[in-house]
Amino acid sequence: MFGQPLLAQHQTGPRIRFRAALVAAVFCASWIGSSVAADTTETPTPWQRLKARLIERGWLRGQTAEHVPIGNGRLELRQYDLASKIPGKVISVTVREGDWVEKDQLLVTLDSNELKAQREALEAQVTVAERAYAEAQAARRKAAADLELARASYQRTQELRQQKFASADQLDRARTAWINAQTALDLAEKRVALAAAQVDAAKAQLNVIDSKLADTQVLSPIAGRVLKRYVLPGEVVPAGATLISLVDPLDLYIDIFLTPAQMRDVALGQPAEIAPEGWPADRVIPARVVFVSPEAQFTPKFVETADERAKLSFRVRVAADAQWLAQHRDALFGGLPAVARILVTEGTAKPRHDDDAR
Repeated sequence: MFGQPLLAQHQTGPRIRFRAALVAAVFCASWIGSSVAADTTETPTPWQRLKARLIERGWLRGQTAEHVPIGNGRLELRQYDLASKIPGKVISVTVREGDWVEKDQLLVTLDSNELKAQREALEAQVTVAERAYAEAQAARRKAAADLELARASYQRTQELRQQKFASADQLDRARTAWINAQTALDLAEKRVALAAAQVDAAKAQLNVIDSKLADTQVLSPIAGRVLKRYVLPGEVVPAGATLISLVDPLDLYIDIFLTPAQMRDVALGQPAEIAPEGWPADRVIPARVVFVSPEAQFTPKFVETADERAKLSFRVRVAADAQWLAQHRDALFGGLPAVARILVTEGTAKPRHDDDAR
């Protein structure tokens, strides 16, 4: 009686374990099958995705993709990093990140009390040097008058000596006085030159202080937007520390990389179009080629090209039209993915290279 329940319990355990193993085997088989099916699905390459966008815009209609001068990249805005030329304490920062600033607008002010004290001391030195210069000039005028008097005295003594009315000793003394007067005038002229040099040196030091005082006020070199503010009032910054970063919305460009086959019809100054990602297919930015690299380079990894085997490419810079940017100042942002197409026309010139482009 007591052994029957134990036997039933003993027979039920293996059945449960068998069923659990069967369920696990079925689940694993279904997961492996789905994974294999997913792996067999063809994943489009980056160029295929880019090509699909170009076809949607109609840029590849009736053309061979491998020869059309089209490239992708990111929009770049010219960035200006404003640094301090002198060390000092930050007194005020008049802008915040994202603010629009005009050219020559005051952005950052540094402490100028010490420089103003130095300027006052240098002003006193300039005054002393100018007085010394005036005294040297007066001494030179007196030395010139003494020389003229000594010369006239020597001539009269020489005439009297010829008439036997003056002795040889008197003539010698008159000659010596004339020579000494000439030496005194030469010395006075040197003192005038030295005093003038001291005045120039003092004024030069004053100009240096004035330049440093001007550097305590950091002005905007362009009309643009504040990208980053690195300092706050009260901080002490060393010389060369970056204070403010600005971007120029009117200087927008994109660097694209073209294969040798795509470069055959590309020339400096050629019209182009830029299509930011996410824009409607019928909306583009007018642009122009402003730089063509004179040397090939290894194709960057982030660039999609029609020829997957292309190892070398040429960097081409396409800049957006300034008038269009002026009318759409806040429509674009740096770093936005985009595609640029160079418009090829009949009689396109051979590529030239702008060595001044950056």
